[in-house]
Amino acid sequence: MSDDITIRKVNYSNPTDQANLIRLLNMYASDPMGGGAPLPLDVKERLCVVLAECPTAFTLLAYDGKSDRAVGLANCFESVATFDAKPMVNLHDLAVNPSYRGRGVA
Repeated sequence: MSDDITIRKVNYSNPTDQANLIRLLNMYASDPMGGGAPLPLDVKERLCVVLAECPTAFTLLAYDGKSDRAVGLANCFESVATFDAKPMVNLHDLAVNPSYRGRGVA
């Protein structure tokens, strides 16, 4: 990972974290890899509340250390790997701002 990137866990109640999560997820959804359409307004309004209510959910944001701008997102869910009978993390969404791709953010 680039020395200029830091990773922080999202606080779903923090308005800045909420805005960064929604901005990056909307960027991903709007990209052809994410389906090519922005998130509906009702999803943007409800998502952080729903994630906060899900006990196994956590989101990580990658920040550019020089600008402190959120440039990457990972939405994750704790689960169990049944074939191994061990805890695991399901990485549900992984998105990086296009101008930061190829720099080790993901």
